[in-house]
Amino acid sequence: MKVSTDAVVLGAVSGEKTPKTILDIGTGTGVIALILAQRHPSAQVTALEIDDAACLQARQNVRCSPWSERIRIVCSSLQDYQRGGNSFDLIVSNPPYFPGHLTSPDIRRNTALHQDSLTFDELITGVASLLHADGEFWLILPERQMKDFEAKCHSAGFTTFGRLHIRHRKDASILRVIQAFSKRHPNGNTHPSAEELVIKADSGAFSSKYQLLLKDFMLHF
Repeated sequence: MKVSTDAVVLGAVSGEKTPKTILDIGTGTGVIALILAQRHPSAQVTALEIDDAACLQARQNVRCSPWSERIRIVCSSLQDYQRGGNSFDLIVSNPPYFPGHLTSPDIRRNTALHQDSLTFDELITGVASLLHADGEFWLILPERQMKDFEAKCHSAGFTTFGRLHIRHRKDASILRVIQAFSKRHPNGNTHPSAEELVIKADSGAFSSKYQLLLKDFMLHF
């Protein structure tokens, strides 16, 4: 699995507070967990991954990092893990989002990209059981899927307190949306204003805002 722009940006922006415990749901290569451990030096990070091969790769990546003592890779589904009685200050996820009828012949790719193994309802239920009462939940989705997810989240008692629109270029349609949810955030509401992140400048180079956001995590910046 390759490191995706979605994962890197989500890891770079998630969390307004100083969390002591962090959960990354669907860690893949472990990049989000690694970035969060770098950004929050006092936090213990747990990273869930259901795919055995991805777990192995994530563990290898963590072992090679300076933060290996603070990151634990758990090979488990969220549905099983949530029964363990754990709780977290910050939960992040780059969840599966394509509907099942678009599945490919690649079983591992299906697990990573489709909702067959983790529906939005199951994700919200898991987060609700694992998040501290005043904790934060951040995730990234395409715009249409985010609207569906947001409605379900609000019905479950969460409010939105942050929104970031990601565009490839300033005149392009919204590529991804990152939203932050909480049950007790003082600024929580159903229609927060959105910030913008444009990946490429008119020149074709990475925008200065994008480079500034990721300079501590990407060697070529």
